[in-house]
Amino acid sequence: MKRIVCAAFSLAIMASPAFALKVTNLDTVAHHVELSGRGAPEVRLIEPNATEFFAGAAQGFLALVD
Repeated sequence: MKRIVCAAFSLAIMASPAFALKVTNLDTVAHHVELSGRGAPEVRLIEPNATEFFAGAAQGFLALVD
């Protein structure tokens, strides 16, 4: 019984999702992207055909900034 509980616990820990948001710029110009809703807004410049990862971003609002 103890092995089953340990196996279930370790499986639950390993199966927890990673919280990240992946944003890819498919345009031909660079864009400023803002992620807000979890404290201070985070603004990043994404170059054409580049991908940025917002680590720890499970919730929030994603917007283009002028």
